Amino acid sequence: MNSIGKKIDHIRQDLSYIEFSKAIEKKTGYEISPSSLHKYVTGQRKPSFKMLEIIATYANVPIASFFEENNEVYSKVKKLDQLKLLQKEYHELSKIKEIPIFDMNRVSPTLLENPPQTTLYYPLPVAVYGGEALAVRITDNAMSDMGIEPGDLVFVRKEESEPQIGKTILAKVKEDLICKRYYVKNNLIVLEPMDLKYKSLHPHELQMIGVVTKLIRDFE
Repeated sequence: MNSIGKKIDHIRQDLSYIEFSKAIEKKTGYEISPSSLHKYVTGQRKPSFKMLEIIATYANVPIASFFEENNEVYSKVKKLDQLKLLQKEYHELSKIKEIPIFDMNRVSPTLLENPPQTTLYYPLPVAVYGGEALAVRITDNAMSDMGIEPGDLVFVRKEESEPQIGKTILAKVKEDLICKRYYVKNNLIVLEPMDLKYKSLHPHELQMIGVVTKLIRDFE
């Protein structure tokens, strides 16, 4: 039994060749007959690169693992594995997520549960925003103490737990939408502006919208 046959037999484990064939087809969508699998294992037939690729996909292993490291094919196949990994990473990075945009006077903690049908969306890579997020269009000067101006688009990531100390948050205090840095002092919430000429807030209660992660400003 050669190294490729040993590897395929190891992947097969205790399955019969019929069961192995069905398992491969179920997971990959490609069929390799039981007799072909038997011949690959026993060395009666060499599998094509495509067949190795299918079995490697089934087992979630690199194709290079079918070859001995001193085999002249090994280095070439390993480069192909690395290329496939890069292509997969690129595919993940290029995925786009549409972030819903809301006017600041409509924002609430439950807004994402049932967004209006007229909602606009801003496309961003999933690698940047993989979780639940929203964008808020600022329409007044209420957040000027944080350097945020009317027309700015503020991106917010929803948080399941309490935000980290020092993070910039978007929240509702009573009826007002505020953006401040989040702190806890003496077990009390303190919301501090970026510009220290403005006063800090000490709300007894607040409705957390999320953590501010990005701001987009148009200059035209």
